[in-house]
Amino acid sequence: MMTNRPRGNVKSTTPSIENMTIHQLAAQGEVALLSIRHDEGYDMNEVDENGLTSLMWASSHGQVGVTVFLLENGGSVHGATREGETALSFACCKGHVEIVQALLKAGANVNAFDWNGGTPLLYAIHANHPKCVQLLLCKLTSVYYKSSYVCLVIYNQFYLSQIRHCLKLTELLT
Repeated sequence: MMTNRPRGNVKSTTPSIENMTIHQLAAQGEVALLSIRHDEGYDMNEVDENGLTSLMWASSHGQVGVTVFLLENGGSVHGATREGETALSFACCKGHVEIVQALLKAGANVNAFDWNGGTPLLYAIHANHPKCVQLLLCKLTSVYYKSSYVCLVIYNQFYLSQIRHCLKLTELLT
């Protein structure tokens, strides 16, 4: 068998499920194993080396079953990384509508800002997830925020349509 060992490559192995962290299990949708770990006393809100909780991992990877399990078993929707990112912002960024619904129902903060001023709504808009945008707009508590975000959405749509129009004109002229 030919290998790339002279270049420093080594055979990789998949970690056995028994050795996986609760964060890895959450990201992979392993509800049954997370349930066992929960029963063994593991803290479902423990953060990994990057400050992410299991709920954040599940939300980011679209693991609806794990998200629901964690929420029902003490997973906090209020956890945030050092940079201010939340499970809701991860779910909105990826367009995981069912997870966004579950997090909102559990009381996730729609107005949470991260290190660069991003909110779940801004991430949903930027990533073009209209259903997430709709859910978030319905949950916003401040009329000011609602009007500001609606104006932002309208402005962005107007701006994009202007760019498309200019591109069509450029094509016609060339």
